[in-house]
Amino acid sequence: MGFHPHMYASVRGFDLVDPLCNLVFDQMTVDLWRVVAQEGARGRYVSMHPRIVLLLQGATLCLRQKDGPERRAAACFIPAGVELWGRVEAPGEMAHVDIHLDRRALRGLSDRAVALPEPILLPDLGPLAPLADLLARECRDPHRDPGHVERLAQLILLELLHHAAPPAPDPAPERQGWVAGVEAHVLNHLREKLSVDRLAQVAGMSRTSFNRRFREVLGKAPYQWVLEMRCAQAQRLMTKGLSLAEVADLCGFSDQAHFNRVFKSVTGQTPNLWMIGPEAGARGSNIQDSIS
Repeated sequence: MGFHPHMYASVRGFDLVDPLCNLVFDQMTVDLWRVVAQEGARGRYVSMHPRIVLLLQGATLCLRQKDGPERRAAACFIPAGVELWGRVEAPGEMAHVDIHLDRRALRGLSDRAVALPEPILLPDLGPLAPLADLLARECRDPHRDPGHVERLAQLILLELLHHAAPPAPDPAPERQGWVAGVEAHVLNHLREKLSVDRLAQVAGMSRTSFNRRFREVLGKAPYQWVLEMRCAQAQRLMTKGLSLAEVADLCGFSDQAHFNRVFKSVTGQTPNLWMIGPEAGARGSNIQDSIS
């Protein structure tokens, strides 16, 4: 039985040119999409599985995470559960290859990729271009042995990781100091009450100084940041198949109703909608089924 990814998206301004072409393997699916992007075309995407997106023929998307900076990308590796917002800069025809991986397959290929908390975004395909073109041709008109094509897709992942720049050093040393210490404390004590006083103590500051420095460095209040940390961990746990009651308990919510309220306030969706996807309507069309 082939691998079928759970990929949800709300997209606007894209018209399908050709029917979807895809190749299905035991632990991987490769999709080829050809679309026409209208002026202002954009989308919001999340998958329960890690994936690679390769935009062909010089095309790029402007991508960002929620409230994060926007970056132009032609190739990206996106960890499971990471939500991205994207837009096109100019209308026109574009094609992209998406490689969806079972997490077990990813573990067998790269420990580094499994551990990545953030996407890798490359501004151009570079040496990946001929590999991406070859994979696209196989989607349109398969000629090679399936094992050969699987290995080609695996090679693309490894090459993408190889050509990705190492993380830039953080310009603020304190982010490697007190912020890292506070973050580690929060992740290790998510099931507990996390007061600002306690976080200030972990950071070695007074409550007043901590509140001020936290807003200066991270741009938000500690309380809001803790809620986002709880919800981010909840998303990771939900992708592993835990029940919502288990997730609520492990992430420090008083009960499932509390979890539902906070999760919706942070992500814009209830946990059920986030897991179910487009059937509930909040995310829009499932990009695996249609493009509008």
